[in-house]
Amino acid sequence: MRKIDENRRNINLDLIRSFAVFFVLAVHFLLHTNFYFTPVKGIDMLVVIIFRVLFICCVPLFLLLNGYLCNKKELSKKYYTSLFRVLGVYLLCSIANLAFKKFYLRHPLTVGTAVLKILNFTGAEYGWYIELYIGLFLFIPFLNLIWNNLKNKKQKQILIITFLAMTSLPTLLNTVDWYTKDFFLHPWVTNVSQKIVPSWWVILYPFTYYFIGAYIKEYDIKISKTKNGILLVMAMVLFGIYNFYRNYSRNFVMSDYVNFHSFESVVVSVLFFVFILHLDLKSLPNILKKMTTLISQLSLGTYLISYLSDKVIYVKLLEFCGSFQACIPYYPIAVLVVFIISNLLSAILNLSMQLLNFFYTAMKSSINKFKTQ
Repeated sequence: MRKIDENRRNINLDLIRSFAVFFVLAVHFLLHTNFYFTPVKGIDMLVVIIFRVLFICCVPLFLLLNGYLCNKKELSKKYYTSLFRVLGVYLLCSIANLAFKKFYLRHPLTVGTAVLKILNFTGAEYGWYIELYIGLFLFIPFLNLIWNNLKNKKQKQILIITFLAMTSLPTLLNTVDWYTKDFFLHPWVTNVSQKIVPSWWVILYPFTYYFIGAYIKEYDIKISKTKNGILLVMAMVLFGIYNFYRNYSRNFVMSDYVNFHSFESVVVSVLFFVFILHLDLKSLPNILKKMTTLISQLSLGTYLISYLSDKVIYVKLLEFCGSFQACIPYYPIAVLVVFIISNLLSAILNLSMQLLNFFYTAMKSSINKFKTQ
């Protein structure tokens, strides 16, 4: 493990990243236990959907952190070489995932197929995030040129509003059936919707979160912790009730208005980010600070390797319970177990990377000494 420099780290940011990776696993619980194939009825489903509003903020929280931490990055060799660590984590997680599929799940895999899967970002089951991250990483120096050359706060606010209009507003207005009479009285009777605002650019939602993160870093968002907490809970409950109502009596539809770039995700993600950012954690015991920092450092590997524990824990749980609703009481403990196992696996992979790097450095040093003799 890399030595943790507690004096240079912001424990609040580590806590946000730790929550983000935990939320990822909480969303995956729904994916692997048939939530999306279960009729939306009953108070238990309502509670799950309310918490889903928070959990789906997992990826937005990572993107906000990028904007908060990277808004001063510039074009340099050092910047670009920092991508190799991310690619190294992805490669090791892909190898572990592919080996798991080959020997545990008994998937027919050849060496050629495995290489192709690594290259097209399906080697790790959740490798799509790396594909997203690489693009964002390459854009960041240029996004920063835009951000840092805007003249004032108002111009930066206009930039964010523009991106919100292009990426989040469509999830609010283009997901409604404007032609069906009494749609809002019985929204569950149709999946049809009509576009009334441009939606071509919604794929740029990572830029929206990036610029919001940069804005929070530069100008902060001052809300009292009490008001912030109340607004966060209210947003979760109201959006959760709306999502429950939209899908009542049918299977939950994974539409734009409940996805990472949705209006509700923007609101809840920002409220949660700001709430955790401003918590006073100075009195937090050192052991908890160290654990939070370690979880934060392992978060990428935990995210990518979690498929292994997902397919063991969640699948076995579903077999034991028989239905998603019967799995609900086990939701917290199951996610916690997967979280612990995935962090341990990530720690092993991290240690492997450290050893590989050590041997590579030692070998390179030996070759250089030999050449100079």
